[in-house]
Amino acid sequence: MPTTFAARVSALRRDRHLTLDALASAANLNPQTLGRLERGLPPTLDHVARLSRTLALPAADLAGLAVADRLRALAAAEGQ
Repeated sequence: MPTTFAARVSALRRDRHLTLDALASAANLNPQTLGRLERGLPPTLDHVARLSRTLALPAADLAGLAVADRLRALAAAEGQ
């Protein structure tokens, strides 16, 4: 599996024969935002949640360990 969030999202989208517009629509994301995510824009917790639900993958698997750790830290900080 690709090592970056951007590469994982792009590979999963292509493996599932989805256009950028189709995945963006299914995930309720702006297509330009999805394109930026696929080019390396750091994802927010909301981006990861929407895409993981849409692609039926655990968020940690989609985000990768380093990103998942960062997102957990952000979520914990928001809860304080």
